Amino acid sequence: MIRSILVPIDGSPASDAALSISCSISCLIDARVIGLFVQDADRFKHVPLASALAASIGAQPAIEAPLPPAKLLEAEENVEAESLDLFQEFQSHCDQARTRSRFLCRRGNPAEEISEMGRSVDLIVIGNCGRHIGVEHKESGLTTNAVLHNTTRPVLVVPEEPAGLSRLVVAYDGSSASERVLRAAAELASVMRLEEVHIVTVGEDVEKARGTQRSAVLYLSNYEFLTVPALFRGDPKQVIPDYAEEVDASILALGAFGSGKIAERIFGSTTLVALQQPNVGILLSS
Repeated sequence: MIRSILVPIDGSPASDAALSISCSISCLIDARVIGLFVQDADRFKHVPLASALAASIGAQPAIEAPLPPAKLLEAEENVEAESLDLFQEFQSHCDQARTRSRFLCRRGNPAEEISEMGRSVDLIVIGNCGRHIGVEHKESGLTTNAVLHNTTRPVLVVPEEPAGLSRLVVAYDGSSASERVLRAAAELASVMRLEEVHIVTVGEDVEKARGTQRSAVLYLSNYEFLTVPALFRGDPKQVIPDYAEEVDASILALGAFGSGKIAERIFGSTTLVALQQPNVGILLSS
């Protein structure tokens, strides 16, 4: 049961979309929406660009130095102003949706703070590509990717402009990881009142794949949405996203983040999962 939703906010278009979806879900099930703005600690340090680039490829540790007093004061003022703006935006969304809400502001490493806060909620809804104000040397999507690897909660990664019909596609191979995401996907589809859930299994032996898929179809028969099983031969990396696009799915659910598991086999990395599907939400569960 989803009782609490964490939505990291930073003012980016994807963050705004994540907040909007979080409020929509909350309206349906009376879950509390917790907005979290992390004041990136790197904004209060000086890291030369060359050093930051070298650290990003593992060549050497980043060389940090405190900001001069005048620059530090400016950074503090800017961050406080951003915090206030984001709080007002968050509260406006929640008031319009008439949802229970709470706004938190922390300082530190964004991915670490989000992952830690995520331990206290049922679902994390995060934009696929946020902003790195004041630390432009950080790669786009870096925080989202790190959260996906470190959190123990289901995560819904939201694009800037969510599209698709009321359908969810689950990549299922019978593994423990795909079982966990199947449960998360079923609950999310139910609370969002989606019309269809498609179960996609890929294997060279179609009959074996059908047997693998049978328990998942039976499990979903307990829900009110239409369950659509789909079996394919081929490369899962290509077949599953192509199928999600073909049926105009709004969410694609994958079972794991770790090396060798289904999400890695399908897409190569969670960064690709989150960032290369421009109009499809990605649901991941560890």
